Amino acid sequence: TLYGAMLSCIAAIFCYCRWKQISFLGFIDIASEATALGIGIGRIGCFMAGCCWGNPSDLPWAVTFTHPESFTTMKHIPLHPSQLYEAAGALLIYFYLFKKFRNREYNGQIFFHGLLTYSLLRFLIEFFRGDEYRGYVWGDIISYSQFVSLLLLPLALCGMAYFSRVHKRKHSSSLPS
Repeated sequence: TLYGAMLSCIAAIFCYCRWKQISFLGFIDIASEATALGIGIGRIGCFMAGCCWGNPSDLPWAVTFTHPESFTTMKHIPLHPSQLYEAAGALLIYFYLFKKFRNREYNGQIFFHGLLTYSLLRFLIEFFRGDEYRGYVWGDIISYSQFVSLLLLPLALCGMAYFSRVHKRKHSSSLPS
């Protein structure tokens, strides 16, 4: 559902930018930082609600949900705190994007870096998730979120390569000969 919300928001931002005649890539760079921060904070909320729970674990930091209104179906079982793993990763992505924004070379750079880093994070986090009701692709090989991550990774890499090349071409042609 998070990927669905993100992709819907990207489409809405694109339409808004077209309507207001502003740079989509410039706008989405700013939104990318806020999105990473929002995901980090949101996953803390997931942890508190007991949704998006992890697989069973015997690690010392495993958590056990016992509250009767917790969303998990695996109460009283030590689980990976996958929500906190993702929260920490998303907050690290936020700080990375925040720092990178200051030295941004082209519009879209922050967005594509955010897309790349979050797709990698989400692909890895899915190995620790235990809420299997979300479904799988290709039998039980990868989750839907991992599948979307695999689609977004080359998109992010291609976007970074393309816009970096366009930026370099613009700046090399404007240099005095």
